Amino acid sequence: TLLALCSGRASGQLPAFKRIVIEATGLADPAPISEVIRRSPLLSHFLSVGRVICTVDVETGVEAIDAYVEIALQLAVADRVVLTKTDCVDREACKTVSEAVAGLNPIADQVDVGDVDPTTLFDIPASFLPVKPQGQTRHTHGIKTRHLPVEATVTLSGLNAWISVAIQLWGADLIRCKGVVSGPRGRWLLQG
Repeated sequence: TLLALCSGRASGQLPAFKRIVIEATGLADPAPISEVIRRSPLLSHFLSVGRVICTVDVETGVEAIDAYVEIALQLAVADRVVLTKTDCVDREACKTVSEAVAGLNPIADQVDVGDVDPTTLFDIPASFLPVKPQGQTRHTHGIKTRHLPVEATVTLSGLNAWISVAIQLWGADLIRCKGVVSGPRGRWLLQG
C-alpha cells in the first residue's frame, strides 16, 4: 500500500502529499511498521519515519499500562504521548499517569489532548536535547530505561560500532535506542 501511494504520487496519478499517517490499533506494536519502512530499500527511498505518537487515557492509564504489555511497548517507542481525558480526572491522577509514562520513556514529549495543535502534532523539533531521567523511574513488564551520556564528539564509524555492540549485548531485549550525539559536522539524532 505504501509503495502504491508513493508510485501514484511520483506518476501524478495521486495528488502530491507530504505525510502518510498510519493509525495502528490500540494494542498494536508500532515498531515493526517503522522497521519495514527503514529496512526496505524502496520504501526508505521515498519515505522516512517521523513521529510515533501514542495516546494514553488518564482515567485508566496506570492500570492499563500494568495490565497490557502492549501499551508499555507503545509508550517505550513513542516520540510523543498525548494524554487524553485529562478533563475527567483530578490533577493528581494526571500527574500519576504522566510520571508512569516518563518512567517508561523519559524522552518522549507529553502533551495534554486539549493543548494539541494539529499543525504541529507530527512536527519533529529542530533540536533534540537529551533528557536525564529525574528521580526513580517506573519499570513495568521488565522494561527498563537506561541513560548513557556521551560527552565526546563521535565519528560515524564509532557510532556504527557502538550500535553493533549494543545489538550484540541486548539483542531482542533492546526495544528502542534514541538520543542526540555530537558529530564532526553538528549534532545527529539517533533513533532505532
